[in-house]
Amino acid sequence: MRGPRPVEKGDYGLEKQGPTLSVVVCARGERGALEKSLRSVLSQGWLLDGGRASSFEAIVVDDGDGPPLDLAGALPGEAPASLRDRVRAVRTRYRGMGAARSEGFDAALGTTSRGATRATSGARITSRPSSAACSSVPGWTSPTATPSPGGVRRGGAVSSAPFDPDRLAEENYIRASAAVFRTDAAHALGGFYPWLQAHEDWDLWLRMSRRCLLRHVPVAVAKVRACARHVPAGHRRRDLEWVTAAHGRRLALAASGGGARRGERESVGVPVAGPPTPVPPAPDAGERVPFDPESWGDGRRELAWHSVLRADEGYGTAGRSLLLALERRGVDVAAVSAVPPDGNAVPRGLERLFEGGERRERIGFYYSYKMRPSTVRCEKLATLSMWESTLVPRDHVEEINRASSLHFVPCRQNVESFRACGVRVPIKVLHHGVDTGRFPYLERDREGRPYTFGTFGDLSPRKGIDVLVRAFLDEFGPHEPVRLLLKSTAKASAYGAEDPRVETVGGYLEGEALLETLREMDAFVLPSRGEGFGLCGIEAMSTGLPLIATNWSGPSEYLDPADGFGLRYGLADAGGAPSGNVRYHGLWAEPDREHLRALMRHLYEHPEEGEAKGRAAADRVRRDWTWDRVAAQLVGDLDELARE
Repeated sequence: MRGPRPVEKGDYGLEKQGPTLSVVVCARGERGALEKSLRSVLSQGWLLDGGRASSFEAIVVDDGDGPPLDLAGALPGEAPASLRDRVRAVRTRYRGMGAARSEGFDAALGTTSRGATRATSGARITSRPSSAACSSVPGWTSPTATPSPGGVRRGGAVSSAPFDPDRLAEENYIRASAAVFRTDAAHALGGFYPWLQAHEDWDLWLRMSRRCLLRHVPVAVAKVRACARHVPAGHRRRDLEWVTAAHGRRLALAASGGGARRGERESVGVPVAGPPTPVPPAPDAGERVPFDPESWGDGRRELAWHSVLRADEGYGTAGRSLLLALERRGVDVAAVSAVPPDGNAVPRGLERLFEGGERRERIGFYYSYKMRPSTVRCEKLATLSMWESTLVPRDHVEEINRASSLHFVPCRQNVESFRACGVRVPIKVLHHGVDTGRFPYLERDREGRPYTFGTFGDLSPRKGIDVLVRAFLDEFGPHEPVRLLLKSTAKASAYGAEDPRVETVGGYLEGEALLETLREMDAFVLPSRGEGFGLCGIEAMSTGLPLIATNWSGPSEYLDPADGFGLRYGLADAGGAPSGNVRYHGLWAEPDREHLRALMRHLYEHPEEGEAKGRAAADRVRRDWTWDRVAAQLVGDLDELARE
C-alpha cells in the first residue's frame, strides 16, 4: 500500500507540493563513473515511485577541480526525457567526502534516506516524506537494468551479510546501503560532518543508532559492486579513530544519564591527527532500592511520586489531579525525595509531599516529559508517558525498558506505537480525566452574538491550527455571523490569519478567566495531528461544548458519535515538525480539511443540535471520565504489581 501523499509544509504548516524523490550523486570529474552511477540508480525502478518522473530530481555534487561536469551528457540514453531538465549541480572542489555529502544532503529536498551508489566518491538518494532514499556506500551499485538481491558483487559472485539485532549490538558497523533513514531525523543530529574525509557515513549511522528508532527489515535495498578505482578517501585511520572515540563518549554519557537530549544538538570537536581521545568509564548511576512489600498491601498503600506538578501546563494539571484523586482513595503519596523534581520550587499546597527523607523502597510512579525514570531508582516503578506520532524516540524507549516495571500510556494508539518501537515491559492504557469542579457545565447566552468556534491549549503545528484557520476562512463568507476564537500565547498572525473574525486570547488563563473564554464558544474544535490524550477536548466537553476532534490517538478514546463529531484524517509523515522542545518523526494524522468545513457548517446551521450534544457530552464526562475513575484503575494495577 502506498503511503500518504507527500507534502511540503509552508510557513504556517499549510501544504504545498514538492518533489517526492531526490537523487544525490557525489563525483570527481569522471564522466564514465558518473554515467554508471546514474544508470545504477535508474535501474532500481522502485525509486522512481511508479515512473512518476514529475516528482523526481537529481543533484550531482562535483568535488573535482576541473571543468564542470557535463550533466546532460552523463545521463544514460535510457533516462526518461522528463528527467533531463531535473538535474542540477553543486560544486565543492576537493573538499572531501564529508563536505560533498553534507552539501548534497543540504541541497536535497527529500526527507528519507537509503544506501545506494558511488560515482568515484559516492551517491545518495533522498526523498520527500514517504518515499525511500539513500546515502552513499563504498562501491558502485551494479548498472544492471533490474534490481537483484542485496549484497556485494565480487568477481561475479554475490555475497550477502544480513544484520540482525545481535550483530548490530556487537559491532554496530553497517554498510550505508543496508540502512534506510529519515533525512529530517539526520538533519536534527547534524547530518554528515563536513570535516570528515572518511567514515562519514558510519559516523552518521552511529549517531542515529543512538538517538533514533532503528527498524530492521529483512529485505534487500541495494546491491553493491566493489571497485578498486573509486577515489580513495583521505585520513582513513585518523577519522576511524575519531569516530570510534566519539561514539565511545556518547555511550559513556548515555550510561551516566548525561549527553545531548532530544531536540539538542550534540557538541563534537573537529577530528585532528593523533591518537583518539580516551573514553572515560561510565560513572555508577545508582542502584535500585529493593521494594518493601509491607509498604503496599494489607490495607496499607504507600506510593513514591515523581511528576510535573506545575499548574500552568498540561502535564502538571494531569499530575496534580491524579495525585489528589489517589489521596482521596486513601493512598499515602509522598515525593520520591525531599527535593522537588527538575529543580522546581515546592508546589504551593503540596508541601506535605516533600516532608521527610527518601521513599525509594515504595512502589514508584513517574510522569514527566523529561522521561528520565532511571533517576527514581525504585525496584518496582510504574511510568506514564505519551507520544503524539508513531515514532517514539529511542532514548524514551530505552529509559522505559531500563527502569520501568509497568508502563502506562493514555490511549490505545500509543500502546501500538510504543510496542512497535521496542518497549518490552508490560503496557496498559491509563486514561486522563477531568476535574469537573474546575470545568463545570456552563450556561451560554447565544442571543445577539455570532456563532463561535474555538479552541485552546499549546497551539503548535501539531494542534492543526493551520487546518482550522484555513477551513474556517474557506467555509464562511465575510458577512456570515460567525467567528473563530483561539486561546493561545501566540498571535493570530502566527497562523496566517488577518481576518478580524479570527480572534486570539493570549497568555495563561486560569479559573474564571478561562471559563469565561469557554463560555464565549458554541463549539470546540481540536483538529490535532496527534495527542497523547487531548485533555483540552474533554475539558471543553465538560462545560457543555460539542466537540469536533480528529478521530485518532487520544481523542478517539473519548469521542462518541452520540454527543460529538469525529473528524476524518489520513496518516502523513510528521517530517520533523517542531512542537515545544521536540520534533516529531514517523506518522501522525493529517486532518481532512473538507470534512472539517462540512462539520463546522453543520453546527453553524443547526445550533440547537450542537447545544443538545454538548449537554449530553457534559453528562457523560461527569459519569465516565473523572480522575477518581483513573485513580481507581491505577490502584488496582499497582495492587497487581506489588504482588508480582
